[in-house]
Amino acid sequence: MSSIVAVVTNIRRVIKAFDDRLKPVCRQYDLTLIEARIIGFLDNNPAYDTPGSIAEFRLLSKSNVSTAVDNLLKRGLLTKTDDDIDRRKVHLQLSLTARPIARAIGEIRIAFGEELFEGFSVKEKKEFIRLHEKISRNMQKKEKDDE
Repeated sequence: MSSIVAVVTNIRRVIKAFDDRLKPVCRQYDLTLIEARIIGFLDNNPAYDTPGSIAEFRLLSKSNVSTAVDNLLKRGLLTKTDDDIDRRKVHLQLSLTARPIARAIGEIRIAFGEELFEGFSVKEKKEFIRLHEKISRNMQKKEKDDE
C-alpha cells in the first residue's frame, strides 16, 4: 500500500473510530450521528456557530446540517439568534438541555485524543500536530486555488 493511501485510510479509520464512540451517546439521547457531531462541534467551537460554519469545518452537506439543526431546534437542544448584520444568517447555541449531551461528547473527545496519542512523547505529539497543521494549510490553499 502506498504511503498516501495508508494516510488516507488511517484518516478514515480515525473518523470511523470516533463516530463509533459517539454511537452510545446517540442511542442514549436518541440522536443521529450528525446531530451528535453538531452538538460536539458547537460545544468545542462556539465561535463557529452558524450552520454554514458547521458544514464547512465538519465537511458535511449544508442540506444534512440544515435538517439536523431543524431537528435539534425542535427538540430544544439548540437555540438560534439572528445575525445583527446579515438577517439570512443565524447563530446557534447549545441549550441547557443539551449540556449533559455535550459533556458526554466532550468526555469521549478527550478520551479518544488520549487513545490516539497513546505511546507518543510530548515532543512526538507536538511534531505530529505541527505536520498536521502544515498539511491542513496545504489543503486550504489547494481549495482556494480550485475556486
